[in-house]
Amino acid sequence: KIVISFILANCLVLNISTAITREITNPQGLMLGARGISLGATPIISADISNSIYNAASISDMDDFSFSITQQKLFNEINYLVLSAGHSKTMKYKKQNEYIRKKIFYSLSYGNISVDDIEKTIEYDGLPYKTGSVFSAGYHVAHLAAATNFYDVLTFNKLSMGIAFKSIYQYIDSVNGTTVGLDIGAIGKRYINYKFIDSFEIALAVHNLITPRIKLSTTGNESVIPINFILGFKLSLL
Repeated sequence: KIVISFILANCLVLNISTAITREITNPQGLMLGARGISLGATPIISADISNSIYNAASISDMDDFSFSITQQKLFNEINYLVLSAGHSKTMKYKKQNEYIRKKIFYSLSYGNISVDDIEKTIEYDGLPYKTGSVFSAGYHVAHLAAATNFYDVLTFNKLSMGIAFKSIYQYIDSVNGTTVGLDIGAIGKRYINYKFIDSFEIALAVHNLITPRIKLSTTGNESVIPINFILGFKLSLL
């Protein structure tokens, strides 16, 4: 728990005394649904609506309407909330004089992670001193994703592809900034049916494929969210 607190504080709090540019931890990587958390925080390959913020392709097998909510509060200071809702729609189009039906899955998600009651300090003679006041810092993420399935392509029996557009709002006390971004994701499955092996799956999620810097108000500080590649494998046994 102490490690979690340290990571979150380091992720959320910037030195706002001077204008600086700093790379921050990707807040999206912390926004897992309850099912992903229960599986050891390995949601990259799980086809579940609660993981839509983590991998857009994960919604490709959901029901016609799906909903998920995950909420936690740690030490009365760390707040964690992920909401996701999704639906599917069958689209019909004509290709080479043949009508083809394609099922499209889409989801809208919201994630918030924040730390409250952070002590404000001032520096005197090289040492920090508490001022007696506190502030909060955190992120709000709005995430819109769409995904579909392709069959018998690239050696996979089934290939799920997803894309997502998002908005990230960062705040530190009264200082804040917003940016937008683009994510992509894929989950490929191949049936093996050999001895004790049923199938093999591989998943890839790319966060912040396009994400401009967050310019914080008042201070002019800039937060840089790096591009992240997350890769996962799954082997299903008979």
